[in-house]
Amino acid sequence: MSITLLADAAIKGLIYVGFLFAIVVTLRRGPAAVRHLFWSVGLVGLIALPLLSVVVPLRIALPDTGSAANEAVNYEDAVPQPIVDSDSQPLDKSEKDAGRVLAAPREGAISGEAGGERSAPAISALANIKAPRLAGLIAMVWIAGVLVIVGRLVLGMIAMSIVARRGVRLEGRDWSRQLSEARSRLGIGVPVRLVLTQRASVPFGIGILNPTIVFPSEAEDWSEERRMAVLLHELAHVSRRDMVAHLMSQLACALHWFNPLVWLGARRLRAESERACDDLVLRAGTTPSEYAGHLIDIVRTAGRSWTPAAALPMARRSEFEGRLLAILEPGVKRHGPTPTAVVFVVLAVALTSVPLAAMGPERQTAGGSEAVQPVSEPTASADAVIALIGALEDDDIEVRRTVAASLGALQDTTAVEALMRALRIDSDPEVRQAAAYALGEIEDPRAIPALGEALLRDDEPAVRVMAAHALGEIDDAQGVEPLSAVINDPDYEVRLAAIRALAEIESPRAIDALSSVLGDSEAEIRELAVRALGEIEDARAVPPIANVLTSDSEASVRLMAAWALGEIEHASAIDALAAALSDQDVEVRRMAVWALGEIEDPRAVDPLVGLLQDDDVEMRQRAVRALGEIESRRSVDPLVGALRDSDARVRVLAAWALGEIQDARAVPGLSGALSDADVSVRRAAAQALGEIDQGTAPPALIQALSDEDLTVRRYAVRALGEIEDPSAVPGLTDLFRSSGDDVETRRYIIWALGEIEDPAAYQVLVSALEDDDPEIRKAAARALGGNDSW
Repeated sequence: MSITLLADAAIKGLIYVGFLFAIVVTLRRGPAAVRHLFWSVGLVGLIALPLLSVVVPLRIALPDTGSAANEAVNYEDAVPQPIVDSDSQPLDKSEKDAGRVLAAPREGAISGEAGGERSAPAISALANIKAPRLAGLIAMVWIAGVLVIVGRLVLGMIAMSIVARRGVRLEGRDWSRQLSEARSRLGIGVPVRLVLTQRASVPFGIGILNPTIVFPSEAEDWSEERRMAVLLHELAHVSRRDMVAHLMSQLACALHWFNPLVWLGARRLRAESERACDDLVLRAGTTPSEYAGHLIDIVRTAGRSWTPAAALPMARRSEFEGRLLAILEPGVKRHGPTPTAVVFVVLAVALTSVPLAAMGPERQTAGGSEAVQPVSEPTASADAVIALIGALEDDDIEVRRTVAASLGALQDTTAVEALMRALRIDSDPEVRQAAAYALGEIEDPRAIPALGEALLRDDEPAVRVMAAHALGEIDDAQGVEPLSAVINDPDYEVRLAAIRALAEIESPRAIDALSSVLGDSEAEIRELAVRALGEIEDARAVPPIANVLTSDSEASVRLMAAWALGEIEHASAIDALAAALSDQDVEVRRMAVWALGEIEDPRAVDPLVGLLQDDDVEMRQRAVRALGEIESRRSVDPLVGALRDSDARVRVLAAWALGEIQDARAVPGLSGALSDADVSVRRAAAQALGEIDQGTAPPALIQALSDEDLTVRRYAVRALGEIEDPSAVPGLTDLFRSSGDDVETRRYIIWALGEIEDPAAYQVLVSALEDDDPEIRKAAARALGGNDSW
């Protein structure tokens, strides 16, 4: 199995099917039969594409990048790459553009000189060993996918054979007469068997040489008109040889199972097949409204129908909407392919497949050697970096400072060694500071040891501050140890920089160090340390943070502690946060309420319920929201009481929270809230009632269909659709008829009626298929087909 052949077929297949989708747009106003022919020929061309690549007499040469590309990869692999911590999350991604580091070859790596580096030939040898293994693995995965899809198809064909053999033969007088009449109307001379089975819920056709139409057991109770419509549709498949095209599309899917466009193409072929057969039924004399009604009933009674993979079912919910609209749309072209259309289809596919098949890499020369790509010259940026590195030794201090800053701006890892050297030995502290900053900009973990040394040993506090900043920018856990060592540094700015850097690294290894400064005399230090612990989000930090929350003298520190506990979201913080609800500072109390909602532990319900009577309006609002986040049923009665709060925002949040909890005990309270003077409360109450699982629609919700506010009416419609109570159908019907030009509301109503699935709702949906607005007709078709994508 050639990996090159697989790659060639995969890439060409993707491009080819993409072209088919582009071409078929030109046929969108033509008859479905032409589009079906296009997809049939197109997918056969996809299967034949690898063969065409071999037999096409011409060759469109493409550059062969195989050898040169491999050499380029080998050379780059010969250079040790910087290690990037994939788990790190820098705080300021816009500044850091994390992970983008450039690796340039170092002298000696390409030539294979000694010095600890692997040479290019050695890497190439490794690649030669691993490539066949990778090719074999890819081939095995592809073959496994093919076998799964083909196996599914074969099992479907076996299942069809069993159904045809075990089903009850329909040979009664009425069936024989109708079959003869249908064959006559379509001009079909091929003998066709009719079979009845309980395993099918929709009719479908099977077989190519000996076609059989399979009916569900309830077909014996169908009217003669429905039997004739179904017979005409399934015989149309036989007449058009749709089963052959369907099986070829399944084979294309098997060979290109990894290509989603092929699956979409096969789906389009099947859909066009059904529409083309619908057109034949209508051309045979069936009226569109009558035929649409039969299809709707079949789909409604079928539910999730079972059919073998190799069969063509008459009705699929996923394709129903488009078919129904096409059946009822006046002026649609329904004739078969004309000779001109056939020529266009064949030419379009040929002009797409043949040039694509002819494309390939350049052939080898007569001597058997491939063309060697010239080695590219060093880029201007590489020359600039080399020149700047040399300038780091300049005698002028200002030059060295400027050079260090420029190397940081270029962010080239080639400069790391030189900048580390400058950081360690340059006599000027500002140059060392600039070197530290540049290493932070480059973000290469190789610089961590030098930065750690500067952080611990440099005499200048400004250099130590910049070294701490750079370690935070590199954002690697290796930087935790040196940063932790200076967290109690005598210099205030160094301590601040170290804590900020630990907050950026977010490593649990920093918890002990950060906890050690929670007793620092400076409030800003304590606040930053608490924030860093919150960023780390490790439960081990809860006890020291909880202690700060209950004992620190500064309100800003306690506020940060409450926030940090909410970020960590661990239940062990509940007691400290509950105690903070009595804090003398109102902002601390509010933050503690938020944190309790984030933790979502039912133990917080009682202290939060106590705040529903608090004099502070924002406190009540936050308490209600937190109870909604916790979703405890113990909160239902207090929240129902909050629906009568003097503040409208509290009432809105209470309705939302009850919708989150979804307890039926809240229904009476929410029903009463539908009469609230504030429109926002009514909207929230209607929405919440739709969230609660209840078998019967509250009368107040049906009454809300007459609310003066449009949004309330829409929320009520949505809620009634969720509840699915047939008693709501009359109210929904009245609103549908009175909504006039309000297309959006009418679409909501159609969706709700489709969810209720009541005979009265069904009649409204059928009548909506003849609405003047195409959006309403489309929505009705979608609802009748059980399509939930709104």
